Amino acid sequence: MLAGRHNSANRYGRRATPVATSIRRPFAAGLKGRTMLIARVDQEFADPCMALGSTDWIPHDLELGDAPAVSTDTHVMVRVEAQTALIRMRLFRDDGTGPEWDPSFIPVSEGLLHLADGRLVIGDTLGESRFVRYVGGPWWQVRVSVDDPDGYACAVDVVLRRQDQATLPIHRS
Repeated sequence: MLAGRHNSANRYGRRATPVATSIRRPFAAGLKGRTMLIARVDQEFADPCMALGSTDWIPHDLELGDAPAVSTDTHVMVRVEAQTALIRMRLFRDDGTGPEWDPSFIPVSEGLLHLADGRLVIGDTLGESRFVRYVGGPWWQVRVSVDDPDGYACAVDVVLRRQDQATLPIHRS
């Protein structure tokens, strides 16, 4: 160590500036409350359908048609603008206090999502681009919002809130 230099100085003699370590703060331009941004991804999509959900196969009967989004208990498909721009996807985790929504984003899907192995997969339906994030627990309340629900969405917000198994609706067959 050089004489006269402090331990925290870098090789140019400048002190290192502290970096904020808290990721619990809300995303500045979007959600407010106790919602934590856990991932942000810019992806290119070859297909105009973005699929998010379980690592299982997407059901064959899940088709968008003219709707901006469609969902099952394991997957949500959202119409996005393909092959022209990167699609910005933000993944948030809500602690249950209920965020205030950015008015420029329109909710297109809300419901329960079952992630059998606790991993959320986001990608196109062709399988050419994929993002996988371990979020834990099998049941999640999911809300998907887009900047343009008419098929030209360039930004998608996904908010997950853990769903307690004791409060799950009972499915009767």
